Amino acid sequence: MQVRFLEPGRHQLELDGRALGVRTAAELERGAEIGVERNSTRRLRVIPISTEPPASPERRYDSSVTFLSDLAEAAAQRGVGLPEPAFQKDRSFRGSAITLSDGVHRKGLGLAANTVVVYKLDGNYRRLAGIFGVDRDAAAPVGPKPSVCFTVFVDGRARFASGPMPEDTQPKTVDIDAGKAQVLVLRMSGDWEDNGNLANDMGSFAEARLIGKALQLQRGAGTAGTSRWFL
Repeated sequence: MQVRFLEPGRHQLELDGRALGVRTAAELERGAEIGVERNSTRRLRVIPISTEPPASPERRYDSSVTFLSDLAEAAAQRGVGLPEPAFQKDRSFRGSAITLSDGVHRKGLGLAANTVVVYKLDGNYRRLAGIFGVDRDAAAPVGPKPSVCFTVFVDGRARFASGPMPEDTQPKTVDIDAGKAQVLVLRMSGDWEDNGNLANDMGSFAEARLIGKALQLQRGAGTAGTSRWFL
């Protein structure tokens, strides 16, 4: 078992409420061996004991815009055992232009339930913005009506939650402070209706973008005791 993107430090492992000992974030990222019975479902918790968040120097940002579809994601998964791709860039999941009820969008991410996309930001961006909605091409002549939920996590904390969004829901604006954020996680799930049939549960994070990129601070670049910021 591997647990990635934890803050540096020590973490307690619990399996069904039973303590399994303490591991460092580095050990958990490399992988921990845990024995369980085959064909069983168990609950594993990772509980921070003492964390060492990276130093966060003062940051200044430019006014640039970086679209998520132009970045390489750190990880992405669509459910378990489902075919690739996990998501689409600059088009709906079914391959059409991203079209929400407010119109057509040139940039964005096309998602299908149940998808998780992870980005390493490393404290380099100021804000996350975009519009989330159900794709016009999600509905199909047969099968259940689309209904999705979209959640944005910043450093493990939920910063935006759409709630259930049936196909007639108006798109929702996402605008999140991402200053000093290390890890961004996007999760889109179905609404767990229609007996769990997710066939048409699709949505797009249109115009998904990071606003303001951090300038690099170089000390001692000028006269003594001064600092300068560089692109």
